[in-house]
Amino acid sequence: MPVYILHLVVRQWMKKHGGISLGIFPMPAGGSLLYYMMVFGFASLCVVIFSAKPVSKGYDFVMDTTYAIFMWVINHVLLPPFAVLEKGLKAWGVGTVNWIGRQQGEKN
Repeated sequence: MPVYILHLVVRQWMKKHGGISLGIFPMPAGGSLLYYMMVFGFASLCVVIFSAKPVSKGYDFVMDTTYAIFMWVINHVLLPPFAVLEKGLKAWGVGTVNWIGRQQGEKN
């Protein structure tokens, strides 16, 4: 997965800084053999680098941490008000599904 995600970052950076040549040397003609060799070589280099163990572990760490933070926010910030709502509805003898159905029925 890091290859697919990180190549987007590199691609946008390269577009901003002059293409494959990165502004260091003039670009070969679009259909020339040298152009295709550069594209294939750079793509291969990106695959080797982005699939390397350290990059993969770093990507996994960032994604796992982001997911853990996201789930913490869901479980500790967003769900507690709904738990209070559920308890209140149960105290009134109405289930959440019935209450939502009633709200949708009032709109129609």
